[in-house]
Amino acid sequence: MISNQILQNTIDGLKTIARVDFEVLDTEGKEVATTAEVPFGGRAEAAEFVKSQADSQEIQGCQFFKIYDDQQPEYVLVTIGSDENAYLVGKMAAFQIQNLMIAYKERFDKDNFVKNLLLDNLLLIDIYSRAKKLHIQTEVNRVAMIVETDNKDSNILEMLRSFLGVNSLDFITAVDERDVIVVKDLSEGDGVKEIEKAAKAMESFLKKEGMTGIRVAYGTVVKEIKEVSRSYKEAKMAMDVGKIFFDDRSIIAYSQLGIGRLIYQLPIPLCKMFIKEIFGDKSPDDLKKIEERLRSRFMWGLPVDIYPPDFNLRCEIIRSKVKNTSIENKLNDDVIEYIANSCVNDVRHIEGTINRLLAYTAMMVPDKITLDFANEALNDYVNTNIFINNSISSIQSAVAEYFKISVDDLKSKRRTNTVVKPRHIAMYLCRNVANMSLPQIGKDFGKRDHTTVMHACNKIEKDIKESKETKLIVESVKKILLSDN
Repeated sequence: MISNQILQNTIDGLKTIARVDFEVLDTEGKEVATTAEVPFGGRAEAAEFVKSQADSQEIQGCQFFKIYDDQQPEYVLVTIGSDENAYLVGKMAAFQIQNLMIAYKERFDKDNFVKNLLLDNLLLIDIYSRAKKLHIQTEVNRVAMIVETDNKDSNILEMLRSFLGVNSLDFITAVDERDVIVVKDLSEGDGVKEIEKAAKAMESFLKKEGMTGIRVAYGTVVKEIKEVSRSYKEAKMAMDVGKIFFDDRSIIAYSQLGIGRLIYQLPIPLCKMFIKEIFGDKSPDDLKKIEERLRSRFMWGLPVDIYPPDFNLRCEIIRSKVKNTSIENKLNDDVIEYIANSCVNDVRHIEGTINRLLAYTAMMVPDKITLDFANEALNDYVNTNIFINNSISSIQSAVAEYFKISVDDLKSKRRTNTVVKPRHIAMYLCRNVANMSLPQIGKDFGKRDHTTVMHACNKIEKDIKESKETKLIVESVKKILLSDN
């Protein structure tokens, strides 16, 4: 909250204007700040005044005023004098300090919001609701910038705040004693040129203030507030990779990293060894003599084939993404596998699905997340019909392949164990995965009645819950179907 030093500076300024001494006490009557060479006294009286219902009171020739925080007394302001002038001056001083506290609290709330936003600690629904309360625009072009200096004991945060101005729309927050994050507000049409100009201006200002070892890194421009964390992560990577690949640059952009984005995944010692072996003492843009098309690949990236993750990997990705979230202990394997089966293309789809589930859970607050709950939350987002293109015949073929029997066996009247269970599984998949009607399934399984199909589906559904073996079989057949698509 507001510091004692700020309170002291405030009443010093008020004394200069009003030519009256002030004293700020806490709710127990202890001195916080004063302009008087000799304390006023009356500390016991201040503690009693706090307990009273009055907002102001004259006590032993002094005017006492309460200063509130969230409707609770936080400080007591004291001025000497019992006349009307002393009362008016004290009233105005209390009003000034009260507004100062509100302003600092608002800034503190914004700082907290920005920090949590950058660190991905907020649900999507919370981002927009809190932004609205704090009067922060959500659809504005922004870029995250990290400013670093070698001066450990510097006041770089306050320096940059003063440089950017109190009326700036930029958000500034501290990472540690040396690093500051600036979430810069951009005008429509602003691009790399304007960002570079802003970065150079901050660097020049800090150098004039005696700062050394200044480095500025920035991510890509984002258009929505929910994407700011991505720009920050890009800026962080740019800062780390820039120190390895471009240690002669003071300003580095994520878009300039090139192959460094890939090598960054290696441990730092391996990165440095690679650079030494490949580039020597040069950076990638110094390699003028090699063929342009090769040099450009080092500068702007290296194309690689990226394959969609398989089912098991998707499950592990989901478990990793929900770790340390509010739903970690509410998910069971059935729901995880449901999501894994629904998101077959890329990790981004998985992340979006989890975010959707997080937001829906935050609103509904269930004790646990069941398959029905997950389906309700995600039915308009995930591809719940990923097997919709599979015909009954393709499902029959997949089941027959797994159990090493013929499709004719599945359609036959045989009731041996080697045929009955595969038949039931095939019916279950046709009904619950491919969403086919009971009569249609019965017709293609030897003209059986729909009640027979219903019985088979219910039995397999029960077996999946009770038997790991059945569950494994069903998932294995699903994989066969996916591989055939």
